[in-house]
This record gives sequence, structure tokens and C-alpha cells, in this order.
Amino acid sequence: MEKTWKEKVPYYMHHPEKTLLLMAGLWTSWRSSSTIISTYTVITTTPKKT
Repeated sequence: MEKTWKEKVPYYMHHPEKTLLLMAGLWTSWRSSSTIISTYTVITTTPKKT
């Protein structure tokens, strides 16, 4: 099944102890003809053992 990207799916992420959740990411925007396209990524890794 081909993804059309018309459907938005919300994600809820939180720290198990309700403390601040820190994330790292990259963001950029570029122009394609007359359209400005913004893109981003969230960088993830395995959880740190405490």
C-alpha cells in the first residue's frame, strides 16, 4: 500500500518519571520550483542504563 502522507498520525512521547525529555534533531528547508519544503529528523539511540 502506497503512503499518501495526507493522513497525520500524532505521537506522544514522555519520560517515564514525567521529567524533562531531551531530544536532538536536525532541521532544514529548501526550495523546489516555487515551493519551500521544510524537513526535519529526530536523532535516536538506545536508552542509557541508570
